[in-house]
Amino acid sequence: MAVRLPGKVAEVGTSNAAQYALLIDGSLYAWGLGSQGELGDGSTASSFTTPVRVRFPPGVKIASIPTDAMPYDTGLAVDTRGHVWGWGRNGGGELCLGTKAAYLVPVELPFAGVTALAGASHHALYDAGGTIWACGQNVAGDLGDGSRASTTVPVRVAGLGGQPVARLVASFANSGALLTSGQYYDWGYNGQGQLGDGHIGHSSDAGQLGNGQRQLQPAPVPIQPPAGITYHALATGSATSYAISTTGKVYAWGTGHLGQVGDGLTRTAVTPVLVAAAATAISSTANNAVVNVLPSARPAGPNT
Repeated sequence: MAVRLPGKVAEVGTSNAAQYALLIDGSLYAWGLGSQGELGDGSTASSFTTPVRVRFPPGVKIASIPTDAMPYDTGLAVDTRGHVWGWGRNGGGELCLGTKAAYLVPVELPFAGVTALAGASHHALYDAGGTIWACGQNVAGDLGDGSRASTTVPVRVAGLGGQPVARLVASFANSGALLTSGQYYDWGYNGQGQLGDGHIGHSSDAGQLGNGQRQLQPAPVPIQPPAGITYHALATGSATSYAISTTGKVYAWGTGHLGQVGDGLTRTAVTPVLVAAAATAISSTANNAVVNVLPSARPAGPNT
């Protein structure tokens, strides 16, 4: 489905049932389900085909949004001053405000100097001034503080030793940090070998490795693109994976029972399938994905 936006898109993101587009002028628009306030427009109405503007206080200009993923039905954004804002369901207290209450419009969170953030399910991570904080549900150690206790106020992630972080990522009960040195740390749920340390919990693979296999793989393996293709951006949602090539082509593989692969079918794709072209950005959660494509590649009618 294509949607019309009132300006050029800088970033796209998703929080399960809602999608977001950050425009180059610093305004943020949302569309999708709104029953938990995830559209951030002050209501609980849904808007599936017409994006609505997220209502920040006057003078607030948004600089970035999490493009990996956002918590379940909860939105996050960082303004040009490095302050972070949150809205929506907040079901696990992932907004770090000491409550699990829902917020219909963005509220400022207790962090400054935020340079990276990510969330999924009911937990979130924040890099504030070089310190990584987490809050929300702690199902499998996903908050990274050495405990299994959930919290609605920030706790410091342990084990990174103050090393500078380039990017934070999150998925169900799992969290990760890519350091500027190139090292990657992962913690939390390991039912399918998500930690990449050679050990595994349980469950079965759904083809999201894209290598034509469905065996469980507890240690890292290279992602193999189609012949002649080089990937430059990746995204993952539950058991479906996505990539954008250096020429803007979008490939997807893994579970597609709800159409997540994007090829018009509802089956599992164990190798990459070409699903779009001229893409500049992609974000995904458990059962959906949002892609920004160049105007020249958009279908007739509404603009994506």
